[in-house]
Amino acid sequence: MATAPQDRLDAVTNPDNLKWGRRRIGSGATVTYSFLSSIPGYYDDLIPLGAEDPSNNFSAFTTAQRDAVRDILQMYSEIANITFIEDSTGVGDMTFGNHSMGEGVGAYAYYPSLERKYDPQIAPLSGDIWVNADREANFTPVEGEWSHLTLIHEIGHALGLKHPGDYNAGGGGTPGPYLPENEDSHQYSVMSYHSHPEYGRDESPVTPMLYDIAAIQRLYGANMTTRTGNDTYSFSTETELKAIWDAGGWDTFDASNHSQSVQINLGDGQFSSIGGINNIAIAYGATIEAARGGSGDDTLTGNDVDNDLFGGAGNDTLYGNDGVDWLYGEDGDDILYGGAGNDDLYGGNGNDTLVGGDGADYLDGGAGNDIYEYGNLSSGSSVTIVDSEGFDRVIVTDSGDSLMAGLDDGALEFTFSNGSTLSLDSAIEEVQIDTNRNGEAGFYLLSSENISLLVQAISGFGAAGAVSSAMATGMQAASGAHEVILASSWHSRAA
Repeated sequence: MATAPQDRLDAVTNPDNLKWGRRRIGSGATVTYSFLSSIPGYYDDLIPLGAEDPSNNFSAFTTAQRDAVRDILQMYSEIANITFIEDSTGVGDMTFGNHSMGEGVGAYAYYPSLERKYDPQIAPLSGDIWVNADREANFTPVEGEWSHLTLIHEIGHALGLKHPGDYNAGGGGTPGPYLPENEDSHQYSVMSYHSHPEYGRDESPVTPMLYDIAAIQRLYGANMTTRTGNDTYSFSTETELKAIWDAGGWDTFDASNHSQSVQINLGDGQFSSIGGINNIAIAYGATIEAARGGSGDDTLTGNDVDNDLFGGAGNDTLYGNDGVDWLYGEDGDDILYGGAGNDDLYGGNGNDTLVGGDGADYLDGGAGNDIYEYGNLSSGSSVTIVDSEGFDRVIVTDSGDSLMAGLDDGALEFTFSNGSTLSLDSAIEEVQIDTNRNGEAGFYLLSSENISLLVQAISGFGAAGAVSSAMATGMQAASGAHEVILASSWHSRAA
């Protein structure tokens, strides 16, 4: 499981680690909040000390603004150990109001617990959030638009997050450190002033993003009670920018409603392209176990735990990576890579290519003319291949002297010098062994009719006459009418 780089956390966290609750980093907090009906009296004393004057065209939050705030606070509480309590009678730790600010400013907010860094007299300003009343859209925030993002951003400030670049709408800049220029955008943080590199202001994040989640969890601790069941995440076919925090269970990314190609990466701290480009992030420390593609030509990539990947229709590419994975190509001409671990690969319909990898793997191409690739495996790995339909081919790419043994009727079993094994069922039509691992070597049918070609192919690597016509005929008969094809670079002996 990945962890957020410390320099990225520092780039989006206020330099003094100001937070609600106890000072200890990682401790939770209970925070009250209020929607102001009038300007609090403490501003009379604090404006002369440098506080902004909110008296110009003050107004209370609209119903739409209040609903949006409640939803956003709920998102933050699902991410981190923060309990928000609405105070409708007084002035809470965090307050919300509108006033006119002119052009160039959308809103502003004060950090939490200011008394820990500054004059205790200004403590009442902590967590106050003000939104520009001169922007009509601010009164009716809409998810995915700048008005809604403004609230996510300002609440982030009020909880302890800072800008990740040297800018500030109120002037004066923001202290470092900063994100790298190529990460200073809404792809990584709602605290940035820059849109996602692929989108503009009309496609804004609907949640705190990758680094925001990591930084808030650093300050307050991760909420490990959030979505601990078996959750399925579906995605709009319209572009949405979001990050997913999930604390447990067996969870699925489901893009089966998408006809455009999707790229799903189940690694935490990674981005997927589902209805957009690098628009969906999995938070650091979150584990998603399964993915389902749509009808396009999809790419699904697993993580280090056990994964179930379903390609759906289309010509898909599936990567299991580590763990005990189940890969299902389903319809289309698919390519399946098991990776490390004991994996099960099922091609389904279509002409599929199945590649096992390290571990004890089971490969079933299903219908169609399938290709199975086996090779470059660690000692003790094994692959079992079964197939029932189509003209299928096994390509073996392995290193060094190889021993082909156990050619019994029905099944074929290859045992290699490093201890790895390959077992085939009787439905496999062709076996190609290419130890050059370049796919360009000439292939020779192992049979009495062309044994001279076989001898010529390997004569440079073994003793002259090491292969006889009788031996070749016996191997052909033992293979149950399969074609055993050897690459020209193969150095072998029959057992």
